[in-house]
Amino acid sequence: MLSFRQFLAYAIIVLMAFICKTLYDAGQFKVISHHHPGKCTAVPGITGAEDLVFVPNQDSDTRHGSVKGFVLTTTGLHMPEWRTGVPVSELPKGGILKIDLDKDASHISDRVQPIDIAEADQSTPHKFNPHGIEYYRVEPSAGNDAGVVTVVNHGIVN
Repeated sequence: MLSFRQFLAYAIIVLMAFICKTLYDAGQFKVISHHHPGKCTAVPGITGAEDLVFVPNQDSDTRHGSVKGFVLTTTGLHMPEWRTGVPVSELPKGGILKIDLDKDASHISDRVQPIDIAEADQSTPHKFNPHGIEYYRVEPSAGNDAGVVTVVNHGIVN
């Protein structure tokens, strides 16, 4: 039978282990090195960009700094009219943009290409209100480097 002091000592050890694991999972012990990859440039025409995902080419080696591929970003995220005071009809249409990292271009806007999103209901052009985006690579077959893109869509919110 455990004495009260032994029980208390074990409880404190378990509690400390839980606290240490929580801090470790939260990233408190990670070292983040600062780097400056270049000048930040605004891309004209992108409004409400909320999320982005890097889609690497098959021959990309991100571990050794060889970045090849493109970035998909969601644009046109808008809040409800009651929050912003801007009617939905005046907001930019939501969309997905592809930013090609392989393309040689003098300016970032030359690398940007909109991806056509077919909306099921053409009567309401602002139904696509993207918030988050993710890319999942699937097993390539017959030289096809395929993947699945998922997008969180909030639709129209009044």
